[in-house]
Amino acid sequence: MDFNDGFRQHQRGVSLIEAVVATLVLGVAVLGYAGLEVTGLRTTNEAFLRENATYLAIEAKERIRMNRAQNEFYLTTSNWVTTGTASCGAGYADCTSDQVAVHDISELTQLAADYLPNGAIGVTSCGTTNEVENCIMVSWASTTVSTCNPASATASKTNCIEVVVYDF
Repeated sequence: MDFNDGFRQHQRGVSLIEAVVATLVLGVAVLGYAGLEVTGLRTTNEAFLRENATYLAIEAKERIRMNRAQNEFYLTTSNWVTTGTASCGAGYADCTSDQVAVHDISELTQLAADYLPNGAIGVTSCGTTNEVENCIMVSWASTTVSTCNPASATASKTNCIEVVVYDF
């Protein structure tokens, strides 16, 4: 009787090749899961930035509507890059509409810089023939207010939002 033949017939367990294949399959699955996690984090961060930008645009819209006497000041693009602040006492009680507009723009540009990476905000004409249509642009990262074009073919990659406002 040959002892080797009997041993081979009853051998149980895992061979080295099977263990390597199982490890390889497990490794691919773990890498796939890690990729999903990274994509999820990136998407969550983008949604957070878009939420902050939308908040800033709506805040700008409300402030402009509250101070209708200064519509032309708000619509002057060059006023949105100033860092001036209005000092007229506590709150808005002692402020003129000019001072409120300067304060609003200063505060909104500071909020954009604080809540968005390389954030900026501005108000421009939307480029339409409709005189009562204006756009509040909020941009971040490598996009600037002047290069913001959410309607472009690569809008999903554009780091800006545009809020169209009628009748400032």
